[in-house]
Amino acid sequence: MAGPAPGWADAEKIFSRLDSVWLEEPAPKGPESSSFLKSLREDGTWSDIEYDGDKQPGFRAFPHVERMARIAWDFRTPGENQGRPELALAFRKALSAWMRLGLKPKHEWFYTMGVPLSLSRSLVLMRKELSPEEIRAAAPLLRVSLQEGKYIYGGHPATGANLAWSAGPALIGALLAGETSAADHAARALAEEIKITQGEGIQADFSFHQHGPLLYSGGYGGAFVGEMARWAYVLGATSQAFPDAKVKILADTLLEGEQFMIRGDAWDYGVVGREIARPRQGARGLHRTARQMAEAWPQKARDFEAMRARILGETNAPPLVGNRMFWRTDYMAHARSGFQASARMSSTRIKSHESGNGENELGYHLGDGSFGLMRDGNEYRTIFPLWNWRQIPGTTVPQAKGPLPILPWGKGSEGGSPFAGGVSDGTNGVAGMILRRDGLEGRKAWFFFEDEILFLGSAIHGQEVIAPVYTTINQTLARGDIVTSQGKLEDSQVLELPIPAWFHHDGVGYGILRGPAVRLSREKRSGTWKKIQRLTSEGDTPAAAEVFTAWLDHGSRPTGAEYAYAVLPGISPQENFMDPLSGRTVEIRPDLLAAADRSGNMLGVIFFEPGKTSLPGFPEIQTDRACAMILKKSGGRWSGKLSSPSQETGKIAIRFREEGTAKSIGLDLPSGADKGASIRVDF
Repeated sequence: MAGPAPGWADAEKIFSRLDSVWLEEPAPKGPESSSFLKSLREDGTWSDIEYDGDKQPGFRAFPHVERMARIAWDFRTPGENQGRPELALAFRKALSAWMRLGLKPKHEWFYTMGVPLSLSRSLVLMRKELSPEEIRAAAPLLRVSLQEGKYIYGGHPATGANLAWSAGPALIGALLAGETSAADHAARALAEEIKITQGEGIQADFSFHQHGPLLYSGGYGGAFVGEMARWAYVLGATSQAFPDAKVKILADTLLEGEQFMIRGDAWDYGVVGREIARPRQGARGLHRTARQMAEAWPQKARDFEAMRARILGETNAPPLVGNRMFWRTDYMAHARSGFQASARMSSTRIKSHESGNGENELGYHLGDGSFGLMRDGNEYRTIFPLWNWRQIPGTTVPQAKGPLPILPWGKGSEGGSPFAGGVSDGTNGVAGMILRRDGLEGRKAWFFFEDEILFLGSAIHGQEVIAPVYTTINQTLARGDIVTSQGKLEDSQVLELPIPAWFHHDGVGYGILRGPAVRLSREKRSGTWKKIQRLTSEGDTPAAAEVFTAWLDHGSRPTGAEYAYAVLPGISPQENFMDPLSGRTVEIRPDLLAAADRSGNMLGVIFFEPGKTSLPGFPEIQTDRACAMILKKSGGRWSGKLSSPSQETGKIAIRFREEGTAKSIGLDLPSGADKGASIRVDF
């Protein structure tokens, strides 16, 4: 066979790099090709695939393309199938059949992206087994979304991950067919999409949005960065290499964004959108992305190598330590050597979640103050079809009966208040939100101080809320003993502990300082992923596990309910962690929530409205606007960071008083894409 037509001078170099990248990845989905070759008919179709059925969701003929991908991978991978002539013949028959059938599924993603993505890989791997005529005939299948010079999806120009999934296959098709101008066009489209935007794509804080203002750093964002990092590596040192400024944006998105949202090879469940409903969802593929970025952006090779090592769980991997407030996304992440934690909020600016295509139809409360805590990354990995979705960790939610509302593609899922965000000094952070949803209102705050997290809540009101309102401390897989201030929690037991109380589970200590009695349960649950996944056959995957849940019951029609509790990862049940917590300085009021760390040298305050602190032993701070503040005392002086969670602009006035001395300062709040970002404050 002659293989691809001549085009870019660097084309074969690019193909060789794509070979090495794709053959290093896990085998495509499904069994090895020898198991389905016998059912391949002479006309190139498979007897066990339905070609004339196209019911939403999904695409019943898609396994044809997946089997072609597996044939190509087996043909090129060292082993007993490598180079087998019957595999090459089967691939050519299957390719001819697919082109002849001309199937166009109702689900647009499969037609414009799913098929081109899979087929482009197969054609590159099998390029030397195909004639120029076969390649030219197949190339148009890789650019079906290209209309009048633009890649179109859903009737609009594709953006973010959808653009990467459209232009990438188009570039491969053009290179295979030797169409130089078409290849140039696709390469430019890829490079141009690597940008800081206020629309869909990479944000100024290096989070990622898709489907409108919706956090998707996992899912679409991980896919976007993975695709673009691969192209940055593959096109490097060729005439179509991405400009340095573009590669730097990719590097920053990984190092300042996505790596703070993972623990090991697991994404924080709050950043993956609909993919929370997919059993195989995970972040393990980011280790390849990190390795490719180390080649594409060697200035940060050491950081990428450390990231890769942490994802793979290597014992010598340097720890990630830091705190990031993603002000464009209402999300805070906190990383320490022993854990990753987060707070996921939603304001009137940000969608709380989305459902679609039969996925994530129970995610209604995901943006209502959800909290994630991972020590090894397995805490929530298989739990989602077993969850009580009204008890998402961290949230304060009425436990109503009946189905949860389904909001297709997140329409109408935004939070009920503009106040959601936080402040970070890069190492520690404080986040807060005003919760308003379905007649319930409350003030919530998270204080991420070094190796502990404090949770404060106030002004929880719901006069028309008949169902009991729970603040869920955690709902996670039960692993090991659950030890409490009143003994061990047994299987299938519900235990109620009066406040103050403590309990310990899976290497994490919990201290409850204020609020109603805390309840704990441990129970066996079972089901299938179909509860949250109807798009693919993965919904039939069984699920069964023991689930540990801890919650505070504020009762029905709460008025002014409040809470205070601490989570201490990495502590042992033998350690006395309640005594230092019992003396902790906190201030819980409807207008502000404030707390100090255990050293007394760090102070966090969420001002929900203009006000003044009154914590004994700490400076008095007064502001004329709502804001968030984190301060540290060093050398006898207080300094730190401030932000506007409501993303207001203009000036803010602060008065600071300590031991008879007072200081007044005025600061300009950020504007544009930096509204809500943290700025420095010195007293």
